[in-house]
Amino acid sequence: MICVWCCYKFKFLIVFFLIYFLFYFIYLFLLYFIYFIFFIFYSLMILLLFYEMKLLAFIGDFFTPMLPFLLFFYSSLQYSLLLCPAPLIFILVLSLSCSNPLNFSLYCPCIFSFLLLLLFFLL
Repeated sequence: MICVWCCYKFKFLIVFFLIYFLFYFIYLFLLYFIYFIFFIFYSLMILLLFYEMKLLAFIGDFFTPMLPFLLFFYSSLQYSLLLCPAPLIFILVLSLSCSNPLNFSLYCPCIFSFLLLLLFFLL
């Protein structure tokens, strides 16, 4: 009976992580797609300025000093969004798979999966 319960819980964890990774990769694709569109827009704006489009000169004067700030903001936002879901997933997995909080043997797979997830995010 306990083995059936453990297999059910581990199957649930595997399905949960597969769904999580699917949505996470869709989220990363959309994030990089938006960044790619921003990069194309900024590159086209610079090209238009090189072709002496005087109407866009004020936009170039506004965005050029902000470019290092925008790149820093994007990189910090990227890493914060990569690491923020990991504790939430850890708490969700603990609440769903560990029915008895005093039994530490139930926490071992959760902690191990959380460390693997964190290692995956950091690489």
